[in-house]
Amino acid sequence: MVSSYPESNRPPTGGVEVSTRRLVGALAGAGVDVTVVAPGAASDDHDGVARVIHVDCDPRLALLRRLRPWREAAARVLQEIDADVVHGQGLLASGLAVTDLRGRPRVVTAHGSHVKDTRAWRRRGLGTEARIAIVERLSSAVVARADAVVSVHPDPAVNVPGRPRRFLYIPTIVDPAFTREGTWHPVAGRVLYCGGPRRIKGWDLLADAWERVVTAIPQATLHIVGWPADESVPAAFAAAKVEPWLAPEALREAFADAALVVIPSRFEVAPVTLLDAWAAGVPVLATRTGGIPALAAGAAVLVDPLPDALGEGIERILAGVVPTADLVAEGGRRAEAATAERVAAAHLDLYDELLH
Repeated sequence: MVSSYPESNRPPTGGVEVSTRRLVGALAGAGVDVTVVAPGAASDDHDGVARVIHVDCDPRLALLRRLRPWREAAARVLQEIDADVVHGQGLLASGLAVTDLRGRPRVVTAHGSHVKDTRAWRRRGLGTEARIAIVERLSSAVVARADAVVSVHPDPAVNVPGRPRRFLYIPTIVDPAFTREGTWHPVAGRVLYCGGPRRIKGWDLLADAWERVVTAIPQATLHIVGWPADESVPAAFAAAKVEPWLAPEALREAFADAALVVIPSRFEVAPVTLLDAWAAGVPVLATRTGGIPALAAGAAVLVDPLPDALGEGIERILAGVVPTADLVAEGGRRAEAATAERVAAAHLDLYDELLH
């Protein structure tokens, strides 16, 4: 498995690391011998689930100039491991490293969309358009070279450029911690946002909306998870409970306390938070953007990615004006398709098909 991956048993940060950690655990639980190759400070260890080799490389691989040294370093390690199947998480850095190899099945999972992500949060201009063109070319090359492309969204048009040889939709795994019955004990007015300070996550839209919310519902409180400790907190969130990424048990408790989970993103493909909220039985308010509508229609309240729309939606749900019981029930049914056992089995079937 090639992916960004937490170091020194730290909690995963971001959707790709969360998804990869859960998949590695599910495959290991199914008897697969998994080795993870990731960028970071050089190390070779076992995290209790799998062997984890961090390649001595700057983990901030979003900048294109860092991709070549990463690909060269990853290639040396992957040649030594000589795995039966190599599987990259992401169409850019990990996908390039995996599809550089020859002589074994190469699988790549598409999570977000580097091109659409960039368009959603960067300012328009010559530099942005040039960057998009390069990223689109590299992502398309990965799709063309891979033996199979897995996506966390059922519609490849959302995040898969070109035409893969083999396409398969497999959802992100819902952590079993979120599916325990009888653990939801919502605090009245508690809103949970799981996301960091990246503009694409829409934190600034939520900040603009929050003043309206607390004016209408003074008891409303905001809990933010995933905000780096070294990042300043906007004034609008001064009264919020702000935490960095949490381990699964602590994150489950954050969901258990929530009366509402809000996903204010400018663009998402298939947010992990959506599935976790469904499994935990918490109502969801999400923006009508990217792949969210196709996944969440009928199981979440959808609004435009605008402060007024977000504020009104949060206010109406917390006030009980918008009924959410049926949405929560439908979300629970959809989460059942994303258990560790089912997702691991789907991957194993794909690996077996490619090997034989």
